[in-house]
Amino acid sequence: MVTNSVVVRFRGERAVEGPMTLGQLNAHKWLSWTSTPEYGMQYWRLPADAGGFAVTDFAEVLAVLLARHEGLRTTFPGGGRQRVVDSGELDLRVLAWEDGADPGELDRVVDAVPYDWAADLPVSAAVAVRSGRVCGAVLRCSHLAADHKGMVVLGREVEQMLADPAARVVGPPRHQPVDQAESERRPSTRRRAEGALDYWAGRLRRMPANPLAAPPGPGPAESRAMEMVSHAGAAALSRIERRTSLDRSNIVLAAVLSVLAERTGERDHLFCALSNNRFFDRRLSDHVGTLAASSLVEVDGRGATFDELGERVRSGMVRASMSAMYDAHRLHAIAEQVEHERGVAFHYFPPIFNNAAAYIRSHPAPHARPTPPTEFTWRRMERTPAPLRFDLWRLDSVLAMDAWTADTSRIGRPEVESTLRAVERLLVAAAEDDLSPGEVSGIVDLPRLERGDDWLFLDSCWVHLPEVQRLLDDTLAPARVFAEADDRRLVAYLAATDAVTTPEEAHARCMSRLADHPAAIAPRHYVLCHEAPTTPHDPSSWQRQPVLTEGPGRRTHHPLAASPSTT
Repeated sequence: MVTNSVVVRFRGERAVEGPMTLGQLNAHKWLSWTSTPEYGMQYWRLPADAGGFAVTDFAEVLAVLLARHEGLRTTFPGGGRQRVVDSGELDLRVLAWEDGADPGELDRVVDAVPYDWAADLPVSAAVAVRSGRVCGAVLRCSHLAADHKGMVVLGREVEQMLADPAARVVGPPRHQPVDQAESERRPSTRRRAEGALDYWAGRLRRMPANPLAAPPGPGPAESRAMEMVSHAGAAALSRIERRTSLDRSNIVLAAVLSVLAERTGERDHLFCALSNNRFFDRRLSDHVGTLAASSLVEVDGRGATFDELGERVRSGMVRASMSAMYDAHRLHAIAEQVEHERGVAFHYFPPIFNNAAAYIRSHPAPHARPTPPTEFTWRRMERTPAPLRFDLWRLDSVLAMDAWTADTSRIGRPEVESTLRAVERLLVAAAEDDLSPGEVSGIVDLPRLERGDDWLFLDSCWVHLPEVQRLLDDTLAPARVFAEADDRRLVAYLAATDAVTTPEEAHARCMSRLADHPAAIAPRHYVLCHEAPTTPHDPSSWQRQPVLTEGPGRRTHHPLAASPSTT
């Protein structure tokens, strides 16, 4: 369907090379783990009512963007370096558009453009043309060059320049990613980054690995998301915002935490969210680069009314954002050590709450028209390590948000939908007045997760003993886990083999497969016997076996001081 390409030639102010920013290092770290290239891409799409211009207009706008923002003409050759070219060319794909064409075709065209971050520019673009005028456009950008907020800036500038040709000038110098990397090397910024690592290290030692741990069910294990589009929720948010002066995203997060607390029974929350890292430097407000990173948020919800929880969410998000700029490679080293010592898997901190919405604060007057019904859409997704994740997309005239389950055999469609409906119910109920903890429970009206005799609460984690046994079957068979043995909790008995002769080797094997068992943690103690008993389900039969060696299997060292910074 691509009929031709237009060569967009650009020339910027300088060619320069320097270290990657902390944000780029963070994005590079998690992008290197995904098998789906488009997963790390950001998109701007032409609004439906903004077409009607010539292809040459869009080409001119692209040339200005590439000259204005160095991140769009940056490659990443390795060694923690970024390299900016001063000039070059970009192919703008042009499609002949016909009535009834698939709207997703433009996305597929830009997604078909290969991207090698060591050699290629991180941006691609395509336009659809009908009767000689552009009727659709897509700009795709790697997360290495622009995070969501950076993409919002790009989209706003594109629309301004399309509407006003006089705006198609590069303008004064801006704060660029290379400049940001230099700023991050200042002593004050380094101290803040070091403090962030300390903040994370302490909290990772008590963070639940999976607050929504559930055993697998009989259905398929798929990654799916349900989007809720709610006019009633948006109207309620407007009234709560006016009543409390809380930010709408914090109100939604308070509702999400309230619902999760009713499901898990846990009201002391410690979880990952995304911080845009643009609050502490005015130069970053319209910066096109990747600054967003996971933050670790603490919110004590015990005894709080709904409004009080919203205030605690606001304070918790601010505190967390103070420690959201860090060296991702060093943080990963710290996390690996904590995982090893605790026997848990953090999956590299996927956020359970991501605010990707932008809105203008306004309070529209009430109207008498009937509120449109809430819509729910169920769709396939890229696999996510978070058991259940919430993404906010719109907070203006509608509330649009996703609940995204990593495994439908553990958290399936009925639970995902009931969770979103409970969030909406809670917002609507809180629109007029504050709600007591008892009122919140009655409105949420969801059953508590069942934790029977085969569950154990240990080290801030709910642990499903049958899943720990499956972990042992995968890694150490013949082996058996016991909730308690010899006055110790979560003990694994196993027969020594040529490959596993020490507790350290046993623990390493368990950790290598732990991510496949999200309701398990690794045993706290390993007992290696000469051979397995004839009745392996009986703890006493294992205890009668000759013991070769035993121990926790943990090594002890802390990588914070040992791992050099990569910036």
